[in-house]
Amino acid sequence: MNAPVSWMTRVETYLAYRRRHGFKLSIDATQLRSFARFADETGTADHLTVALAIAWARSSRLPNPLTWGRRIEVLRGFARFCLREDPATEIPPQGLFGPAHRRLIPHCHGSA
Repeated sequence: MNAPVSWMTRVETYLAYRRRHGFKLSIDATQLRSFARFADETGTADHLTVALAIAWARSSRLPNPLTWGRRIEVLRGFARFCLREDPATEIPPQGLFGPAHRRLIPHCHGSA
């Protein structure tokens, strides 16, 4: 019987795969490692589920839907990667908490 693979190992495998394909992923790496620590500490999930994704997204120190949305957005690529090996993987839906980015209103310094 195979021992379960830690979430941190899965994340590091994903990051190595993406980096081999030319992606830097510095912010994504930080977020995904945060997810891995969270999932490994809870120890209840063998598969990436929407419920696990939501629990991690909401565990942020910045409790707002924009932050949660950004976290979910980072997890979506990782979830697609996990799905290749684990058909029980659930991909969190896009826009789960609303927009993951906000558009800033330009501020023009005009002369009056």
